[in-house]
Amino acid sequence: MLLISVFIAIVNILTVVTIWRTRKLRTISNMFVTSLSLGDLLFGLLMPVGIFVSTGFPQSVLSTSIFLCHMPIMIFVCLNTQSFTTITLIGVERFIYIVYPYKYPNLVTKTKVLFGITFTWIAGVFMDVAVMSSIAWEKRCNSNSTVNPNMIMAGIGVYTFLAITVGVMYSYITYVAFKHMTSIHAQTRGGVVNSLRRSSFKAVKLFLAVYSVFILCWIPFFVLNVVGTSLAKSIATSLAFLSSGLNFCVYVWMNPAFRMGVRNVCFSMSPSSSVTDSFAMH
Repeated sequence: MLLISVFIAIVNILTVVTIWRTRKLRTISNMFVTSLSLGDLLFGLLMPVGIFVSTGFPQSVLSTSIFLCHMPIMIFVCLNTQSFTTITLIGVERFIYIVYPYKYPNLVTKTKVLFGITFTWIAGVFMDVAVMSSIAWEKRCNSNSTVNPNMIMAGIGVYTFLAITVGVMYSYITYVAFKHMTSIHAQTRGGVVNSLRRSSFKAVKLFLAVYSVFILCWIPFFVLNVVGTSLAKSIATSLAFLSSGLNFCVYVWMNPAFRMGVRNVCFSMSPSSSVTDSFAMH
């Protein structure tokens, strides 16, 4: 778990620094990516601390505070909710960009994106409060102080709904983007427009990969924690935990600009542009 935490911390710090120092990457979409990376970074750093506190502190200390007793649950719920809602908003942003390209500049602005990012963090805190409120706290940190099963099922239901919604959006986005690519091959002119459409299709594939990795890593966790053995639960938990660092691998694999930015950060350590430049629209 400690090695995974170190890996998550390193790759998400690299992600944030790379976007910050590379002008080409400072786009509206990557504002969401930066927020997602910050959430993953906090998850990687805080989850081991929460596990250590809840398992290493004496019962006399843990029983003084519901926060200390259930720290891993609070960290898990808050930051996982933040990640999931951020991925959902990325899907909405890409949907608007591909399906309604002419309305995109008016519908998706920096102010609205900042509002959306703020909402993801508020949603995480709100879900935390809801979960903690469902625990029958008797000032004793023991196995009886567990989350209400109805709350667990409600949480799974919400996550399932969001996963299906985003999946449907990405299916339609892929369909529209494929139509764009088909029209590109049928045209012999309009090189600038065609280049933008190709770029849009690549962005769709990138965020579809991020969404797929997130879902594939978390499905075993939700399923096996209900019906699995202790070993299966442990493996599923490690896989879900590892997902907080896998987005970086997807970015490096599928985004040449990000790959070059990481190389500059790691080896040249010289910014590719002024860090005062603002985020571009797309």
